[in-house]
Amino acid sequence: MSKRIFRIVSAVGVGLLLGLAVGRPALAQLPFDPSMIDQLTPEQRQKALESIGGSSSGGPVASPDGRFRDQQLSTPTTGSTQGGTQTRPGDAARSQYPAAGAGGTGTGTGTGAGAGIGAGASTLQGTSGRNRKPGLSSLPEDGSLTAAPGAQTKPGPEALPLEFGDIADAPLEPFGYALFTAGATTFAPATDIPVPADYVVGPGDSVRVQLFGNDNGNYSLLVGRDGQINFPKLGPVAVAGQRFDDVRKLLTDRVNRELIGVQASISLGELRSVRVFLTGDVRQPGSYTVSSLATITNLLFVGGGVTEVGSLRRIQLKRNGRLVQRLDLYALLLHGDSSGDARLLPGDVVFVPPVGPQVSAAGAVKRPAIYELDNEESVDEVIALAGGLLASVNTGTAQIERYVGNKRTIVQLDLARDADLLSVVQDGDFLRVGPVAGGIDDKVRVIGHVRYPGPYQWRAGYDLRSLLGTAQVKPSDARAEAYLPLGLIERTDPATGVRGWISFNVSAVLDPATPPLPLNRDDRVVILTRDDVSYLDSKEVRSVVGGDLQAASSCPALQQLAELANSERASRFLKAYSAESSKSTVSARTDADVERCPPLFKAAPRALQYLLEESTAVYGEVRRPGLYPIAHGTHLQTLIDSAGGLSNESDRSNIEFVSYGEALQTGKPSYRTLNLGEAGMADFAVNPGDLFNFKPRYVGQEVGTARIMGEVRFPGSYGILRGERLSQLVKRAGGVTADAYPYGAVFTRVQARTAERESYQRAATDLQEAMVTAVTSGALGKDASNSAQFLGTVINRLQSAEAVGRVVIEADPAILEARPELDPVVEPGDLLVMPKRPISVTVIGQVLNPGSQAFVPGSTMKDYVERAGGYAQAADDDRVFVILPNGTAQKLKASFWNYKPQDIPPGSVVVVPRDAAPFNLVAFSERIFGLLSNLAVTAAALSTISRN
Repeated sequence: MSKRIFRIVSAVGVGLLLGLAVGRPALAQLPFDPSMIDQLTPEQRQKALESIGGSSSGGPVASPDGRFRDQQLSTPTTGSTQGGTQTRPGDAARSQYPAAGAGGTGTGTGTGAGAGIGAGASTLQGTSGRNRKPGLSSLPEDGSLTAAPGAQTKPGPEALPLEFGDIADAPLEPFGYALFTAGATTFAPATDIPVPADYVVGPGDSVRVQLFGNDNGNYSLLVGRDGQINFPKLGPVAVAGQRFDDVRKLLTDRVNRELIGVQASISLGELRSVRVFLTGDVRQPGSYTVSSLATITNLLFVGGGVTEVGSLRRIQLKRNGRLVQRLDLYALLLHGDSSGDARLLPGDVVFVPPVGPQVSAAGAVKRPAIYELDNEESVDEVIALAGGLLASVNTGTAQIERYVGNKRTIVQLDLARDADLLSVVQDGDFLRVGPVAGGIDDKVRVIGHVRYPGPYQWRAGYDLRSLLGTAQVKPSDARAEAYLPLGLIERTDPATGVRGWISFNVSAVLDPATPPLPLNRDDRVVILTRDDVSYLDSKEVRSVVGGDLQAASSCPALQQLAELANSERASRFLKAYSAESSKSTVSARTDADVERCPPLFKAAPRALQYLLEESTAVYGEVRRPGLYPIAHGTHLQTLIDSAGGLSNESDRSNIEFVSYGEALQTGKPSYRTLNLGEAGMADFAVNPGDLFNFKPRYVGQEVGTARIMGEVRFPGSYGILRGERLSQLVKRAGGVTADAYPYGAVFTRVQARTAERESYQRAATDLQEAMVTAVTSGALGKDASNSAQFLGTVINRLQSAEAVGRVVIEADPAILEARPELDPVVEPGDLLVMPKRPISVTVIGQVLNPGSQAFVPGSTMKDYVERAGGYAQAADDDRVFVILPNGTAQKLKASFWNYKPQDIPPGSVVVVPRDAAPFNLVAFSERIFGLLSNLAVTAAALSTISRN
């Protein structure tokens, strides 16, 4: 029977070795062998322990489903089976609560017998989730427990919901179990390290002997089953059961004594393997063949590590049924103490009991986790396990959440008191240590146009001048200008807790002669720039105040303003806008206007509303008109200086003033006139809501110039005076020359040009409508197509005609002197073209040879038409007209029964129009020829201007 058991156990051992060699996926290597931890230097040991502590590459990583997933796979046992595969006792429970760290699946088979140790074949199914206890998940307020998929559901310390401070409501992990996530092959003992002196030599070990001197040789002597080695020339030597140090001394003494002139060097070669057992709450309990240098931790890693229901603090090593060693892994993990990690001997049993009492520590501790208790009983000992308190701890907010009977209670602690630190903890307690509040209590803050914005320490008696002296208000430069008439303090009302604004004069505060302005805790000081102030009068702010809520865009200040502007009291924001300046409120906005939002109004959005309410309007003859926020009682001179000062044309004795305060008292606004020249007027008190209009001084000078060209002595542009006459302008230009022809002068005016352009467009529109009516009604007769084509040509000429704006005037200086009532007043933009005396008369239109002819005194229109070859076939001799040099047009009667001779002056244009026969409507044709006459006059004026 014993032989059969030996064969079965041997088969299991071979299966385990094969599983370690080929049946396991490649695992990450740890930086040291736990069996040789005592051989490491203190620095190497510390680094090794740090690599185990938490952030090694083999640790858990976050999976997409929100759980933690181990990077490395656990190590299932493999081997051969006889008679099929059997399930090992305890595997059913493990399939229900999968092992932590199993990131995939692995199968292993083996045969054997025993009380749950290697009995039958084993098949382990891994899961992607980390093994979790109820203590790793938050409990709902009703006390119900819902385990995560794949989580073990044994009672334990729960992570209760957090209700104060900045503690993250995150699940806690049991401390120390991450030590086993790296796998077992990492701890296969190295063969090239020194063997400890206390190593006990046994059967299967190899003793290496090197002889030198009179006799040289190298021998590898195997310790047989009888415990002896066959030493050349010395015979059998019993070494089993002795420490290696003793064996080395024994063999060296015998060589020195019995082999004259020969010396020996003794060392160990290949070491034997030992069969040991791993039981209890481990992932893969069973029988293992390990190196004779293996320790308890070696075996734990080979067996996949301790499950989260197993104890890390009371691991037992039993030999021949007696407890020979107790291992506390916390000593190794927390203090680097491996003295309890005993070396294994054949037949040893490592037993992992269930986990003991546990306490959770979270919050402002250095290592939040779930800790197993051994000898720890008090709160301060639990804090020591958690690495101590953080510097941000609030000792007065510590709590213990505890289960008492069937309910959950809270025990409040003050960790600054020794009595509370010595409070006894119980299994399942949850110690929560809150950090101090995130905000700084004793502080004031300054933002805006300062060199060093940010928070500053507040203390009793701290004043605004000291704060600004430290933060240093920036001086104005080319990039930004400081606005000193007004600064803001955002302060909490102690009675209501509401944050509001207080205004102050920055220049006055910085003046050492003024009393200091004390600050309160949590005050926020705002220093404005000119850009911030100009934003108050911007197009987007006006649009929002005027009701265009879409202009609020993404600017938080505009969004808050839009909410108020949508209420019935929006009119209070309009009190400072003048009627003239508000005309642009509904104008088109560009994308740049909509997106504009100064940084100040992003940091302090409510400041925009306050500044609008505290603004005064300044318009007219100042260099920077607009809205200016001021403090109550500000001097008028300060306001004027803020607006860049008065312009040169400003009338200091005629300032229009509307008082908002007086309007509130009387119920209606009223205008007053101020005189800055009066004594003390510069110290006139100004309040928010007031409106100032600085009127210009009347100087009698027109804004603009008039031009005079052609036959004058000094042609060019001249600045004109209000009420100046044309004859005076001609005199300023040196008078006309001897070749001047005043009768043909062309005088244009901007207003006349605009009216002429509008008349052309209006006439084209009317003519289009009349043409449609005439065509549809058949009024054009058989030649409707030709008439429509002719009308289309006239319409196109009207739409494309260049307006000149010619005004028929008398330009002869002699006549103007004799008749002053004909002398026109010159306006800005006027143009006078004085041509030379012409020597020709031009005939255009329906004649055989149109063109210019020499002027012949006494010649009539009929004479000039005959010289041009006479009328063409399409001519209308009843509507011949002449354009005189002064710009007037007169119709000439050419029929024999009403012929009346008329002199044609030089520079005239005789126009012979086309016959209007297609148009049987007299009124229609008259209108067309009237338009053609206007176009001809315009063309003649342009011809005269272009020549000069």
